[in-house]
Amino acid sequence: DNPELQFLSCLTGACVGEAGGADGARCFRVVEEQGVDKEWFLDTRYQKVFVALMAEFKQFGFVDMFKVVNRLKDGVGLVDAYQELIDAYTTTAHLEHYISQLRKRHVYHVIHRTGYEFLKELTPDNVVESVETFSHQLANLQDLLANGDKELMQLSDFREESIAKKLKLHQERFVNHNWKFLDGLAWPWQCLNQI
Repeated sequence: DNPELQFLSCLTGACVGEAGGADGARCFRVVEEQGVDKEWFLDTRYQKVFVALMAEFKQFGFVDMFKVVNRLKDGVGLVDAYQELIDAYTTTAHLEHYISQLRKRHVYHVIHRTGYEFLKELTPDNVVESVETFSHQLANLQDLLANGDKELMQLSDFREESIAKKLKLHQERFVNHNWKFLDGLAWPWQCLNQI
């Protein structure tokens, strides 16, 4: 399973055949709406094919296979990679699924890279700043991953709600000195006080 190959073969195939114009335009609109970026590709050949396809679509509103080949002819192995995508084409029905798979794999690699950088730079002196930076980067990745995914969007909302509750708790207890303010059920604390 190569999500880059699956996604690009689907996108390439959308430009071929009788329905290529209408289906191709729909597919390219979905790609733009989902925010697919060249950075999502590990294989530089596929990255360059994606850039060529997007440039062709943005310039003309459709994709002419021969013009794409013309854009790729100077790169070593790019025309062969493009032909491989055309040969692998099945259907555009699963485009959103392939985008989701590509996004997840991109986030997976970014997390590994970010985690490695985090650990490499971590010292006892900068632990607070490092953890803050790392958690902001992870939050950004969660937002990227949530694009179009209802469950992950709910997790993102939950994160924001949790942060708001903690800020409210801090405000009430430490700023307003309202020590009786509780976030949750009061009875366990009363029981502990009696004990």
